[in-house]
Amino acid sequence: MTVVDPSHNERLPQLLLIGCLVLSWRPLTNDAGGFESGSLTEIYGEFRTGKTQLCHTLAVTSQLPLAQGGAEGKAMYIDTEGTFRPQRLISIAERFGMDPSAVLDNVAYAKVKP
Repeated sequence: MTVVDPSHNERLPQLLLIGCLVLSWRPLTNDAGGFESGSLTEIYGEFRTGKTQLCHTLAVTSQLPLAQGGAEGKAMYIDTEGTFRPQRLISIAERFGMDPSAVLDNVAYAKVKP
């Protein structure tokens, strides 16, 4: 969800919090520890460093209410490595007390061949 500033009639991005204080992820996020809505973020790094887990979690938490650090939005998952797992989204949704079916409906998926 994007907030509109009535004084300027501009859309203001929401901060999607990741709920993690892992210092090694700090360069990935802004100073408040989150990702900006309405933007594209490329995540890359060494094998088995949590990139896929982070992306799966963000695809779910972006749908949380603003009061819970989400953006009340939808997500687009662009998969370049074939690691997208809908079952993983279901388990993350359940952890956050969300309806798994609704969560899956709000994630657009695209497989891209490198």
